[in-house]
Amino acid sequence: MDLGHARLWRELEDIEREPLEGIRIHIHDGSNLQHMCLILSPISGPFAGHRFHLDVRIPKSYPDHPPRVTMQSMICHPNITSGNVRCDGFDSEYTPAYRLKYLFLQLLCLVS
Repeated sequence: MDLGHARLWRELEDIEREPLEGIRIHIHDGSNLQHMCLILSPISGPFAGHRFHLDVRIPKSYPDHPPRVTMQSMICHPNITSGNVRCDGFDSEYTPAYRLKYLFLQLLCLVS
């Protein structure tokens, strides 16, 4: 297991151990941690009570490169165009110091 895969495994275990309110993760294939579904359920704001499904692709070069996130649910939002999500931490501002937990919280804040 390479270092990036080991880190990804630890981060997912951390999220499982201490779940984040409004965030659920579904791994499509237990042996392939690189592809998952993220379900966001904001508890406040204009989208409170809605559920948003996002496709998350973790590159093999993680954590050197950020995950690719695509919104699968319909939403009218200035930072989401044709499923492409523009959010701090997922573009030029990304650093390997960011953890998945932080990135997923950023996405939840985006729709809250």
